[in-house]
Amino acid sequence: MPRAGGSSQRKEEMKTVSIFGSSLPREGSGAYEEARRLGHLLAKAGMAVCNGGYGGLMEASARGAREARRKGRPTHPAAVRSAAPHT
Repeated sequence: MPRAGGSSQRKEEMKTVSIFGSSLPREGSGAYEEARRLGHLLAKAGMAVCNGGYGGLMEASARGAREARRKGRPTHPAAVRSAAPHT
């Protein structure tokens, strides 16, 4: 059955990378900035970044993905975070 828009072809699914890591690294530390860059590069490559949404490395990877998205990357979500509170 055709999808909305008349196309019966299956749309390409976005690849997702899960990133989990320590909540201890803070902004400005080497580990935090490396995770931020990783999230940015993954989003630029068209991948979604999925993580637990806590601080530290997970926050950094989601932040990098959001920053890449603001610079004109895809309209689909680049970062998926849980609603869990930061600890």
